[in-house]
Amino acid sequence: MYSLILHDYIEHFKESFKKMNDSGFFIYIYASFIPLIAERSFSMEIFLHFISILPLAFSVLISRMYGGKLSKTLYLCPLSKEQLKEYMKKSIILRIIISITVFLLFNIFTVILGYMPLWIFICKLILMILSSICFNIYCQPNFKTSSALERTYPLKGNYETRNIFSQICSIFGMFILSACESRESTFVYIMLGIILFSQLLLAINIYKNFYHQIINKTVFYE
Repeated sequence: MYSLILHDYIEHFKESFKKMNDSGFFIYIYASFIPLIAERSFSMEIFLHFISILPLAFSVLISRMYGGKLSKTLYLCPLSKEQLKEYMKKSIILRIIISITVFLLFNIFTVILGYMPLWIFICKLILMILSSICFNIYCQPNFKTSSALERTYPLKGNYETRNIFSQICSIFGMFILSACESRESTFVYIMLGIILFSQLLLAINIYKNFYHQIINKTVFYE
């Protein structure tokens, strides 16, 4: 099943990427350059920020490209509803795994080489895992618009508010973790605790309220 999903992703990459303009994805690209603009010079701290924020951007990218939908050809295949559900569930799992793998590839060597403290790396990894869960339990909106508050989703409950908060927590959390390596303080620890705990609650809440809705909405698409 995973090989089929990857084949679909590769096959429909171009058409999916073309629809990204109104997805909100590019806010992560802008956020990547904020420290560089503020500092006006490139440093190890800014480099560590880049390699942390870009995997988040990638996770949002693939969630918006492939999340909450099936390719039309799949509906024409002789697949049962249970098989389509399995496809959707494994698709979510695969996107989360890919997102975490990209993060590890980008960041693991900074720990090995001693540029990033282990505790910072662990906190970033936890935030990445929780953020990937929030991002990839995703439903395509009824219509796409660059204004997040104008988007509506075929789901019961205020999905977009949770979606926005999860993205704010992820960006803000990575900013703090990248900046606090030389500025550790009680206030920083408290802020990190609040952000990680908030993202954990959001991941649990999004899963409980929207995961099964998204699976069913996609599978029983007419």
